[in-house]
Amino acid sequence: KRVRHIKVLVRSEGAQEPELLFHASRQPAVGAKDDNAILDFVTGASGKSKAGGGMDGFYSQLANTDPRKLPMEARRLTVRVRRGGAADSPVREEEWLVCSSLGRGAKQLCDLCLTTEGRQLKLLPWGGTAARIAIKTGDCAPPAAATSRQRTGATAENEDANSPTN
Repeated sequence: KRVRHIKVLVRSEGAQEPELLFHASRQPAVGAKDDNAILDFVTGASGKSKAGGGMDGFYSQLANTDPRKLPMEARRLTVRVRRGGAADSPVREEEWLVCSSLGRGAKQLCDLCLTTEGRQLKLLPWGGTAARIAIKTGDCAPPAAATSRQRTGATAENEDANSPTN
């Protein structure tokens, strides 16, 4: 939920340093609100939890909330993908519909997360799906050479590295 930027680096065979394959970023689509009902529930920011933050507070709030009233979201996001590190690299802008639910209507799943084993594994009854609605601009297909490269890593910039959602 908090990842806003992703960079994927690759190292060609025999190369000293990895190079940027692509950089992607996301933000709410124009005119779309940035609904954080699920994140607020998980982090305790909704103000409904009396048990405090952290995982114990989350599980306490989950146990005391009717599954039919757990949060769900649907939002439109704009995703921009830039291939390569050059400033004039092509950029593709896409619009996505992202839907998420935190155990809404799934009592058995919530009960599983609340078991001793579920708590030890830090299970969350959180699921989602995404669908690309439109490609607005640009073409950002990966270069043919990218298939022969070895992936060396991906980095993600997170707004809050201490969030229990990481």
